[in-house]
Amino acid sequence: MTSAQVETAPFDAITMHNGFFYALGRHCCLVVLLAVMTAGPVSAATWGPYRGMTTQLDITEQDVADFANLGGNLLRIGFSKQPLMKKQPPYDFDEEAFKKLDQLLIWCEKRGIKVVIDPHTMPGTAVNTTTFATDELWRDFQYHDLLDRLWGRIADRYKNRNHVIVGYDILNEPATDTLPFKAGPSDYNALIRRLITTIRQHDKNTTIIIEPPVINTGIKKRVSRFEGLLYLDPPSDSNVVYSPHMYQPGQFTHQGVEAGLRLGPQYPGRVGMTTWDKDELRRAMQPALEFQRRYNVPIFISEFSATRMSGASGDRYVSDLIDLFEEFGWSWTYHSWRQAPAWDAEIAETGNNDRKRSTNTPKLQILRDAFHRNINP
Repeated sequence: MTSAQVETAPFDAITMHNGFFYALGRHCCLVVLLAVMTAGPVSAATWGPYRGMTTQLDITEQDVADFANLGGNLLRIGFSKQPLMKKQPPYDFDEEAFKKLDQLLIWCEKRGIKVVIDPHTMPGTAVNTTTFATDELWRDFQYHDLLDRLWGRIADRYKNRNHVIVGYDILNEPATDTLPFKAGPSDYNALIRRLITTIRQHDKNTTIIIEPPVINTGIKKRVSRFEGLLYLDPPSDSNVVYSPHMYQPGQFTHQGVEAGLRLGPQYPGRVGMTTWDKDELRRAMQPALEFQRRYNVPIFISEFSATRMSGASGDRYVSDLIDLFEEFGWSWTYHSWRQAPAWDAEIAETGNNDRKRSTNTPKLQILRDAFHRNINP
């Protein structure tokens, strides 16, 4: 159990007269009580290790049980299918979505699965799966106000559930076209500080997860999410984890699902002007390793994958990434568990129309083997 998960029990009369506290006497109890009262702020330094998958609110109790049987210990719960806050005026909370989350937390706790809450979408974003630099979120402060209200609601509702909730992922896949960040709605660092302040007004203990931005700096020029870490101003809050997504190169990882991307790129192999192999993956993620060492903070790869249409190449890609994550000491969640068929590790690479699940696909075996480290590090 990490420091972010500890809930301190009251030292009442019953506690004092039970177990070893009674045997050791009142002076020992006083020392322990003073130690609790003077404890410092919660830190994310010991967060994890977590190895799991992303998923959505609509999974069943059986889905959770099956995931637990694979050996995963973390589910990153997204809400792209049923947002926690409705995206049209008057921007009400979706109370049904919150109730579903309440139930999902019970199922996860029953199976020993930890949870990261990832709202994934919110008012001011054009689509439910990611953000764009052109989104109204980066143009109008009213959408900052709405996101702030959403996180206030989440933090207040779940402030006492950090024995199962191990992270609040405050904004999925931020994007901007300004570099450096300018004052105004496009200032991502300012938005981060505001959301952290609001969350901490309600919840002092749950770890906050910050995703670095992708930044469009000009025609065909782009700062990756790993390079985007270098443009963040780390907040003073010590209970923060940084969480880039890894889908490089996109022409390979998204083949067959994103318009304009042909089937066929291989891994290892040449994509564009670059030959992608394990060494190139290491190079692409190097900024996160340097950021981790500089600030002594945890790194969490909250999404990575390759479509099943990438075949055996995709299996090798996922395997190499997991090897590197483990080498670097990073937690991770594969995308995804029983959601979009294109990313489903239980569906074999036999064609886009094949939706039959199997417990013996090569990719699922890679994940199962990696999850075994949760039991035997």
